[in-house]
Amino acid sequence: MKLVCRICGYTVEGDKAPEKCPICRAPGEGFEDYDLKQQPQEEQKPSGPPKEQVCSVCGYTCPGPYAPERCPICKAPPTAFNPVYGSSEQ
Repeated sequence: MKLVCRICGYTVEGDKAPEKCPICRAPGEGFEDYDLKQQPQEEQKPSGPPKEQVCSVCGYTCPGPYAPERCPICKAPPTAFNPVYGSSEQ
């Protein structure tokens, strides 16, 4: 069995985790089965267009489905914007 540290990614072979991770010193309870971690998780497909776009550089939120040509705050390009699906109200 292969175990991986959830904090730093250090891997170790065996059935038992070390008391502490030799890299980041996280406790042994912080290790998990590498094979279980590698299983793909189901992604939820967004329905409809995004409600807004958020700049990953400065956090500016632009309403609507399209990113601006440049962020008005930090001048980041449209590729720096991430779409937000669903209701923007919390």
